Amino acid sequence: ALTRSLALCSAAPAAPPRLCAAFLLPSERGVRRTGHRMPISPEPLNVLDVLRSIPDSVLTIDAEKRLVSLNDPAQALTRTTEGAAVGRRCGEILRSEICDTERCPFERSLSAGETVTTFNVMATDAAGSQTPICINTSPLKNAAGEVVGVVETIRVVTHINRLIEELREQRNKVQAVLDSIAEGVFTVDREGRITSCNRMAERILDCAVADALGRRPLELFPAEICDATSPLHETLQAGRVVRNRELVVTGRNGKAIPLSVCSGPFRDEGGATLGAVCTFRDLREIEQIADERRQVAKFGNVP
Repeated sequence: ALTRSLALCSAAPAAPPRLCAAFLLPSERGVRRTGHRMPISPEPLNVLDVLRSIPDSVLTIDAEKRLVSLNDPAQALTRTTEGAAVGRRCGEILRSEICDTERCPFERSLSAGETVTTFNVMATDAAGSQTPICINTSPLKNAAGEVVGVVETIRVVTHINRLIEELREQRNKVQAVLDSIAEGVFTVDREGRITSCNRMAERILDCAVADALGRRPLELFPAEICDATSPLHETLQAGRVVRNRELVVTGRNGKAIPLSVCSGPFRDEGGATLGAVCTFRDLREIEQIADERRQVAKFGNVP
Protein backbone atom coordinates (compact mmCIF):
# COMPACT_ATOMS: atom_id res chain seq x y z
CA ALA A 1 0.00 0.00 0.00
CA LEU A 2 2.85 2.36 0.84
CA THR A 3 4.60 1.61 -2.45
CA ARG A 4 1.43 2.22 -4.45
CA SER A 5 0.66 5.45 -2.59
CA LEU A 6 4.14 6.84 -3.09
CA ALA A 7 4.15 5.70 -6.72
CA LEU A 8 0.93 7.60 -7.35
CA CYS A 9 2.42 10.68 -5.73
CA SER A 10 5.67 10.50 -7.70
CA ALA A 11 4.09 9.76 -11.08
CA ALA A 12 4.26 12.49 -13.72
CA PRO A 13 0.66 12.88 -15.03
CA ALA A 14 -0.18 14.82 -18.13
CA ALA A 15 -2.80 16.83 -16.29
CA PRO A 16 -1.85 19.21 -13.46
CA PRO A 17 -0.38 17.03 -10.69
CA ARG A 18 -2.70 15.82 -7.98
CA LEU A 19 -1.61 14.42 -4.64
CA CYS A 20 -3.36 11.36 -3.33
CA ALA A 21 -5.54 12.04 -0.30
CA ALA A 22 -3.30 9.99 1.98
CA PHE A 23 -0.56 12.59 1.68
CA LEU A 24 -2.54 15.85 1.45
CA LEU A 25 -1.62 18.41 4.07
CA PRO A 26 -4.50 19.20 6.47
CA SER A 27 -4.55 22.82 5.27
CA GLU A 28 -4.86 21.69 1.65
CA ARG A 29 -7.67 19.27 2.44
CA GLY A 30 -9.58 22.15 3.99
CA VAL A 31 -8.97 24.32 0.94
CA ARG A 32 -10.27 21.66 -1.41
CA ARG A 33 -13.39 21.20 0.69
CA THR A 34 -14.15 24.88 1.26
CA GLY A 35 -12.65 26.45 -1.84
CA HIS A 36 -10.82 29.08 0.24
CA ARG A 37 -7.49 30.31 -1.04
CA MET A 38 -4.34 28.93 0.59
CA PRO A 39 -1.79 31.28 2.17
CA ILE A 40 0.93 29.33 0.32
CA SER A 41 1.32 28.04 -3.22
CA PRO A 42 -1.88 26.31 -4.42
CA GLU A 43 0.15 23.62 -6.19
CA PRO A 44 -0.28 20.25 -4.40
CA LEU A 45 2.81 18.96 -2.62
CA ASN A 46 4.43 15.71 -3.67
CA VAL A 47 5.42 13.71 -0.60
CA LEU A 48 8.63 12.50 -2.22
CA ASP A 49 9.60 16.08 -3.02
CA VAL A 50 9.07 16.94 0.66
CA LEU A 51 11.25 14.01 1.77
CA ARG A 52 13.96 14.93 -0.70
CA SER A 53 14.10 18.49 0.64
CA ILE A 54 14.96 17.34 4.18
CA PRO A 55 18.69 17.87 4.94
CA ASP A 56 18.94 14.70 7.06
CA SER A 57 19.02 11.25 5.47
CA VAL A 58 15.47 9.92 5.10
CA LEU A 59 14.45 6.40 4.10
CA THR A 60 10.87 5.22 3.67
CA ILE A 61 10.36 1.50 4.19
CA ASP A 62 7.27 -0.61 3.60
CA ALA A 63 5.86 -3.30 5.90
CA GLU A 64 8.03 -5.94 4.22
CA LYS A 65 11.20 -4.03 5.13
CA ARG A 66 11.72 -3.02 1.51
CA LEU A 67 12.91 0.45 0.61
CA VAL A 68 10.45 2.75 -1.10
CA SER A 69 12.54 5.91 -1.32
CA LEU A 70 15.84 7.50 -0.32
CA ASN A 71 16.51 11.21 -0.40
CA ASP A 72 19.82 12.65 -1.61
CA PRO A 73 21.56 12.69 1.82
CA ALA A 74 20.56 9.02 2.32
CA GLN A 75 22.01 8.13 -1.07
CA ALA A 76 25.23 9.92 -0.14
CA LEU A 77 25.35 8.16 3.24
CA THR A 78 24.86 4.67 1.81
CA ARG A 79 26.65 5.40 -1.49
CA THR A 80 23.72 3.78 -3.26
CA THR A 81 21.43 5.42 -5.79
CA GLU A 82 17.71 5.45 -5.18
CA GLY A 83 17.11 3.44 -8.34
CA ALA A 84 19.43 0.67 -7.15
CA ALA A 85 18.01 0.69 -3.61
CA VAL A 86 14.24 0.78 -4.09
CA GLY A 87 12.67 -2.63 -3.63
CA ARG A 88 15.61 -4.08 -1.72
CA ARG A 89 15.58 -4.85 1.99
CA CYS A 90 16.62 -1.89 4.11
CA GLY A 91 19.33 -3.85 5.91
CA GLU A 92 21.06 -4.55 2.62
CA ILE A 93 21.39 -0.82 1.92
CA LEU A 94 21.84 0.81 5.33
CA ARG A 95 24.02 -2.03 6.70
CA SER A 96 24.03 -0.73 10.25
CA GLU A 97 25.23 -2.83 13.17
CA ILE A 98 21.64 -3.20 14.44
CA CYS A 99 20.02 -4.24 11.15
CA ASP A 100 18.39 -7.69 11.39
CA THR A 101 19.17 -7.91 15.11
CA GLU A 102 17.02 -7.64 18.23
CA ARG A 103 18.07 -3.98 18.49
CA CYS A 104 16.50 -3.11 15.14
CA PRO A 105 13.65 -0.65 15.88
CA PHE A 106 11.64 -1.53 12.73
CA GLU A 107 9.25 -4.07 14.29
CA ARG A 108 8.70 -1.97 17.40
CA SER A 109 7.80 1.07 15.34
CA LEU A 110 5.68 -0.87 12.84
CA SER A 111 3.77 -3.01 15.34
CA ALA A 112 3.45 -0.69 18.31
CA GLY A 113 3.36 2.59 16.41
CA GLU A 114 6.18 3.99 18.54
CA THR A 115 8.88 6.45 17.58
CA VAL A 116 12.23 4.95 18.51
CA THR A 117 15.55 6.79 18.68
CA THR A 118 18.77 4.77 18.52
CA PHE A 119 21.96 6.64 19.31
CA ASN A 120 25.50 6.16 18.05
CA VAL A 121 25.08 3.24 15.66
CA MET A 122 27.75 2.34 13.12
CA ALA A 123 26.60 2.13 9.49
CA THR A 124 28.70 0.72 6.64
CA ASP A 125 28.32 2.18 3.16
CA ALA A 126 28.73 0.40 -0.17
CA ALA A 127 32.47 1.15 -0.17
CA GLY A 128 32.96 -0.39 3.28
CA SER A 129 33.45 2.89 5.17
CA GLN A 130 31.83 3.13 8.59
CA THR A 131 29.96 6.19 9.88
CA PRO A 132 28.42 6.77 13.33
CA ILE A 133 24.76 7.70 13.03
CA CYS A 134 21.64 8.38 15.09
CA ILE A 135 18.46 6.74 13.76
CA ASN A 136 14.96 8.03 14.46
CA THR A 137 12.37 5.45 13.40
CA SER A 138 8.72 6.55 13.15
CA PRO A 139 5.57 4.79 11.92
CA LEU A 140 4.25 5.87 8.52
CA LYS A 141 0.44 5.97 8.39
CA ASN A 142 -2.03 6.22 5.54
CA ALA A 143 -5.13 8.41 5.46
CA ALA A 144 -7.06 5.85 7.53
CA GLY A 145 -4.44 5.99 10.27
CA GLU A 146 -3.11 2.51 9.48
CA VAL A 147 0.62 1.93 9.83
CA VAL A 148 1.86 0.91 6.38
CA GLY A 149 5.59 1.24 6.93
CA VAL A 150 8.20 3.32 8.71
CA VAL A 151 10.25 6.43 8.07
CA GLU A 152 13.82 6.44 9.25
CA THR A 153 15.49 9.81 9.71
CA ILE A 154 19.24 9.47 10.07
CA ARG A 155 21.77 12.03 11.24
CA VAL A 156 25.53 11.58 11.10
CA VAL A 157 26.99 12.14 14.58
CA THR A 158 30.70 12.13 13.78
CA HIS A 159 31.08 15.72 14.95
CA ILE A 160 29.13 15.01 18.14
CA ASN A 161 31.37 12.06 18.96
CA ARG A 162 34.38 14.27 18.32
CA LEU A 163 33.07 16.88 20.75
CA ILE A 164 32.36 14.21 23.35
CA GLU A 165 35.91 12.91 22.99
CA GLU A 166 37.32 16.43 23.36
CA LEU A 167 35.22 16.95 26.49
CA ARG A 168 36.41 13.62 27.85
CA GLU A 169 40.04 14.57 27.25
CA GLN A 170 39.46 17.94 28.88
CA ARG A 171 37.83 16.30 31.87
CA ASN A 172 40.72 13.85 32.20
CA LYS A 173 43.16 16.77 32.27
CA VAL A 174 41.13 18.52 34.94
CA GLN A 175 40.97 15.30 36.95
CA ALA A 176 44.74 14.88 36.66
CA VAL A 177 45.20 18.39 38.08
CA LEU A 178 42.77 17.69 40.93
CA ASP A 179 44.51 14.42 41.77
CA SER A 180 47.86 16.21 42.01
CA ILE A 181 46.56 18.54 44.75
CA ALA A 182 47.66 17.60 48.25
CA GLU A 183 44.28 18.55 49.73
CA GLY A 184 40.93 16.86 49.39
CA VAL A 185 38.83 18.58 46.72
CA PHE A 186 35.32 18.04 45.42
CA THR A 187 32.94 20.23 43.43
CA VAL A 188 29.16 20.33 43.25
CA ASP A 189 26.67 21.92 40.87
CA ARG A 190 24.03 24.42 41.95
CA GLU A 191 21.74 21.53 42.92
CA GLY A 192 24.40 20.22 45.28
CA ARG A 193 25.34 17.13 43.24
CA ILE A 194 28.97 16.08 42.95
CA THR A 195 30.61 16.97 39.64
CA SER A 196 34.22 16.05 40.50
CA CYS A 197 36.26 14.59 43.35
CA ASN A 198 39.97 13.90 43.73
CA ARG A 199 41.83 10.94 45.17
CA MET A 200 43.05 12.81 48.24
CA ALA A 201 39.45 13.35 49.34
CA GLU A 202 38.95 9.59 49.16
CA ARG A 203 42.18 8.97 51.09
CA ILE A 204 41.54 11.50 53.86
CA LEU A 205 37.94 10.51 54.47
CA ASP A 206 38.51 6.80 53.84
CA CYS A 207 35.57 6.51 51.47
CA ALA A 208 35.13 5.22 47.93
CA VAL A 209 34.32 7.96 45.42
CA ALA A 210 34.59 5.98 42.18
CA ASP A 211 30.85 6.39 41.56
CA ALA A 212 30.52 9.79 43.20
CA LEU A 213 29.48 11.81 40.15
CA GLY A 214 25.86 12.92 40.31
CA ARG A 215 25.39 11.84 43.92
CA ARG A 216 24.75 13.98 46.97
CA PRO A 217 27.80 14.64 49.18
CA LEU A 218 25.88 13.38 52.23
CA GLU A 219 25.76 9.95 50.59
CA LEU A 220 29.56 9.73 50.71
CA PHE A 221 31.05 12.28 53.08
CA PRO A 222 30.65 13.02 56.80
CA ALA A 223 27.74 15.33 57.56
CA GLU A 224 30.02 18.00 59.04
CA ILE A 225 31.40 18.71 55.56
CA CYS A 226 28.14 19.01 53.66
CA ASP A 227 25.08 19.26 55.93
CA ALA A 228 22.99 22.38 56.58
CA THR A 229 25.61 23.79 58.99
CA SER A 230 28.61 23.14 56.74
CA PRO A 231 30.74 25.64 54.82
CA LEU A 232 29.57 24.05 51.57
CA HIS A 233 25.91 24.70 52.36
CA GLU A 234 26.72 28.28 53.35
CA THR A 235 28.45 28.81 50.01
CA LEU A 236 25.63 27.32 47.96
CA GLN A 237 22.92 29.24 49.82
CA ALA A 238 24.57 32.63 50.27
CA GLY A 239 27.46 32.57 47.81
CA ARG A 240 29.94 33.22 50.61
CA VAL A 241 33.56 32.16 50.64
CA VAL A 242 34.47 30.23 53.80
CA ARG A 243 38.14 29.90 54.70
CA ASN A 244 39.95 27.57 57.10
CA ARG A 245 37.05 26.48 59.24
CA GLU A 246 38.29 23.74 61.54
CA LEU A 247 36.03 20.73 61.94
CA VAL A 248 36.32 17.28 63.41
CA VAL A 249 34.62 14.52 61.46
CA THR A 250 34.29 10.83 62.16
CA GLY A 251 35.80 8.44 59.65
CA ARG A 252 34.44 5.04 58.69
CA ASN A 253 36.66 3.38 61.28
CA GLY A 254 35.17 5.58 63.99
CA LYS A 255 38.31 7.66 64.47
CA ALA A 256 38.16 11.44 64.68
CA ILE A 257 39.65 13.32 61.73
CA PRO A 258 40.48 17.00 62.29
CA LEU A 259 40.10 19.04 59.10
CA SER A 260 40.56 22.58 57.91
CA VAL A 261 37.77 23.23 55.41
CA CYS A 262 37.38 25.92 52.76
CA SER A 263 34.56 26.46 50.30
CA GLY A 264 33.75 28.98 47.62
CA PRO A 265 31.42 29.49 44.66
CA PHE A 266 32.37 29.30 41.01
CA ARG A 267 30.44 31.48 38.61
CA ASP A 268 29.89 32.03 34.91
CA GLU A 269 30.88 35.18 33.04
CA GLY A 270 27.64 36.86 34.05
CA GLY A 271 28.27 36.24 37.75
CA ALA A 272 25.63 33.55 38.20
CA THR A 273 26.61 30.80 40.63
CA LEU A 274 27.15 27.49 38.85
CA GLY A 275 28.16 25.52 41.92
CA ALA A 276 30.77 25.36 44.63
CA VAL A 277 34.16 23.89 45.36
CA CYS A 278 35.10 22.48 48.75
CA THR A 279 38.67 21.76 49.86
CA PHE A 280 39.86 20.26 53.11
CA ARG A 281 43.25 19.68 54.67
CA ASP A 282 44.01 16.81 57.03
CA LEU A 283 45.26 18.35 60.28
CA ARG A 284 46.44 15.08 61.80
CA GLU A 285 49.86 15.37 60.23
CA ILE A 286 50.19 18.97 61.41
CA GLU A 287 49.14 17.97 64.92
CA GLN A 288 51.62 15.11 64.85
CA ILE A 289 54.42 17.50 63.90
CA ALA A 290 53.36 19.89 66.66
CA ASP A 291 53.39 17.03 69.20
CA GLU A 292 56.86 15.99 68.09
CA ARG A 293 58.11 19.55 68.49
CA ARG A 294 56.61 19.74 71.96
CA GLN A 295 58.35 16.50 72.88
CA VAL A 296 61.65 17.79 71.53
CA ALA A 297 61.24 21.03 73.46
CA LYS A 298 60.43 19.08 76.64
CA PHE A 299 63.55 16.94 76.40
CA GLY A 300 65.60 20.00 75.43
CA ASN A 301 64.96 21.48 78.88
CA VAL A 302 66.38 18.42 80.65
CA PRO A 303 69.85 19.27 82.14
